[in-house]
Amino acid sequence: MDATASNQSLKLKAAGGAIVTIATQATRFLVQIASTILLARLLAPEDFGVYAMTAPVVAIINLIKDLGLTQAIVTSSTISKPLLSAMFYVNLALSVGIAAVIALAAPLVATFYDNDAVIPVVQFVALGVAMNGTSSVHRAILTRDLRYGTLGRIEIVSAAMGVLAGLTHAWIAPSALAIATVNVVTGFVQLVQSWTMTRWMPGRPGNRTRVLEMLKFGGGLTGFNLTNFFARNADNVIIGKFIGAGPLGYYDRAYKLMLMPLQQINGPAGRVMIPIMSRLMNEPGRYRFAYLRALRILLLVTMPIVCFCIASAYELIPFLLGPQWTAASDVFVWLSIAALHQPLTATIGWLFITQNRTGEFAKWGVVNAVTCVMAFMAGLPWGVVGVAAAYAISDLVVRMPAVWWYVGRKGPVDTRDLFQLGLVYGMTALLVLGGLLLLRMGLLAIGWPVIVILVAMACAACALYWCIIALTASGRATIGEGIELVVQQFRKRFARHRA
Repeated sequence: MDATASNQSLKLKAAGGAIVTIATQATRFLVQIASTILLARLLAPEDFGVYAMTAPVVAIINLIKDLGLTQAIVTSSTISKPLLSAMFYVNLALSVGIAAVIALAAPLVATFYDNDAVIPVVQFVALGVAMNGTSSVHRAILTRDLRYGTLGRIEIVSAAMGVLAGLTHAWIAPSALAIATVNVVTGFVQLVQSWTMTRWMPGRPGNRTRVLEMLKFGGGLTGFNLTNFFARNADNVIIGKFIGAGPLGYYDRAYKLMLMPLQQINGPAGRVMIPIMSRLMNEPGRYRFAYLRALRILLLVTMPIVCFCIASAYELIPFLLGPQWTAASDVFVWLSIAALHQPLTATIGWLFITQNRTGEFAKWGVVNAVTCVMAFMAGLPWGVVGVAAAYAISDLVVRMPAVWWYVGRKGPVDTRDLFQLGLVYGMTALLVLGGLLLLRMGLLAIGWPVIVILVAMACAACALYWCIIALTASGRATIGEGIELVVQQFRKRFARHRA
């Protein structure tokens, strides 16, 4: 196959995977938004605060139980059934063992927070984490085989069942356990579906040398995940310990609401791009082209969302969560400001993983964690809003330029590529924010209903951002290419249905 045909094939695979995953995540996002809104109306802020206290413990289990083996399976050029079996048994033993240890240590968590309500939540969630560990290899097989439609069905069904179970629990017995029920039931349904869809059963393990190689690869990735976990959860621990469950509940909901739409887009994009970029590692030109093209399209989708969140925070939070959550609006603004660079920076992991630089990834994780904790402590005297503000400022001033430089020192994508792209899309975001704030002032002065204001600002965010980006040659090319790929995929699927 010549280079042109190969490029077209990869473009179609990426586009097909992107369309399926975007549709999946859009559905899953709606389910999670509904869950957030309904649970917020059924439960008290203190219940969310109690659950947030257990989040660091749960995250540790989630990180260690996988050991990076999922990505090792996805990025490996060849893999055998004995090797898959060996990694399954390693992952199973580790996830179940650590889940048991954490469940037994639940009283220590309660002692740390001086809150016995966290004990049953930690123990219950540990059960769900153990179940998730038994299906990670199966999900990796589906990802490696580019079976995005199957993965999408698994995610949608499991998320819907989990939310239904959690809402039922919250209606019958309101408590933090209702939030944990969502995750436990979701994990169980994923387990059943993953085993059913792959039709793969673990057998006799083998190939010890390859297992050790993959463990080394996964070790670097796990090292980053662990340090990143501390960076992402130190704020919960610090706020819960020094400020209390109520403010932590506000912070947690604001953080989740800000992060949720980005996760629904960045996560699936990585699932599509990492296998494709791994196959292009021996072709630096095509590798760089594929990454930058995907990143531009990703920024076109995510940056208008971030701009909308910043400009509409004081209407969006009370509208979605209810008036009792108005205090979370200031936190939401600062966290959304921090999110301005995250659609780009979140893809840095694609470069480290596909270039087999997980050791460097782990080292960056240490720097990231230390600077995050320093920022959280610096903002603590000003309360929960101070913590959010300190995080946002340090993120944009310190961590963003540092990681762009660090990852771009070597490999097909250099630091200049990242800064050039960040400058164009960042300046566009500032212009759009100015326009949205002026629009908000005008709409509030007119006295339109909140729902009308939010819809108008959401539409304006997309229209303004895309029109300004279209003033650049690369922006016009990206918009045109994105439209072309979507049209090709719909034609392909329409022809398949007609046949």
